[in-house]
Amino acid sequence: MLWYEKYRPSTLDDYVWTNEDTTVKLEAWIDDPIGHPHLLLVGPTGTGKTTLAKIIRNHLELGNDCKFIPASLRSGVDTIREEIVNFCEAGGFSGLKLIIMDEADRLSRDAQEMMRNVIDRYHEDVRFIFTCNNADKIIAPLQGRMWVIQIEALNEEAFTDRLFDIAISEEINMSTGEAQERLLTIVEQNYPNMRKAISGLQWSASGGELVDATPEGHQAEWEHALIDLWPTFNTAKARALVVSIRPDDFEYAYRVLYENSETLFGDNEAKAVVIIAEHLFRNAHAGLPDITMCACLFKLGNLR
Repeated sequence: MLWYEKYRPSTLDDYVWTNEDTTVKLEAWIDDPIGHPHLLLVGPTGTGKTTLAKIIRNHLELGNDCKFIPASLRSGVDTIREEIVNFCEAGGFSGLKLIIMDEADRLSRDAQEMMRNVIDRYHEDVRFIFTCNNADKIIAPLQGRMWVIQIEALNEEAFTDRLFDIAISEEINMSTGEAQERLLTIVEQNYPNMRKAISGLQWSASGGELVDATPEGHQAEWEHALIDLWPTFNTAKARALVVSIRPDDFEYAYRVLYENSETLFGDNEAKAVVIIAEHLFRNAHAGLPDITMCACLFKLGNLR
């Protein structure tokens, strides 16, 4: 089992808070969702926004009256019209419907404009929770209808303590200075992304010990595949690779390409860096970042 799923908090008591005011606000929201605005949870990748949204869902115990939508995969107006509106208008069981729009900063501009009317039309019995990495990509009229909650990363000490506790729970020997140094290396390589750090810890664990924490070992499978794509590039492999990358890891994927540009593209490195930069900029504004990444890979493939 993936450790970051195994150790994902499921209740408010399990969640590691960084701000007491946020705790008080969200507890009040859970007690009376209809009496409060919609929520926009904002913060860096891997800091627990989606986890917190799911915890809120668990506490409300809405069953089929809750809908989870990965906006990074369904970002257009059709999702609003066919999924959200239909869900809002269907009969419910609890007097409240909750819709979680995960990675809502991936919603297209048109979809966000349509959401304004949907939020207003169904305000009496529907509440939305949006999560996003970048609030600047959420239009002001939507933000104005929501409580904007900043989810801050744990400080580095608390981040390290969390990994240490997981290591102890997994019966890893942390009594030696060598093991503790290896844990600190994992922190250094991954902070503040807790999900990635826990994955790194799981990779490093072997026979109750921590093995050398090397950057190569902590790479996700897609990172290896991205490097291996170029000697025998073809579009089918590129498409399959893009599907395997989490939407919130696309920006990091451009970084991986840039850092390996000399090795991968040789004399065409300068052209490759320009292509990477162009598509990284487009990624920041794309409603469908997977298409942008595919376009980047296809264009880089022509350099081989």
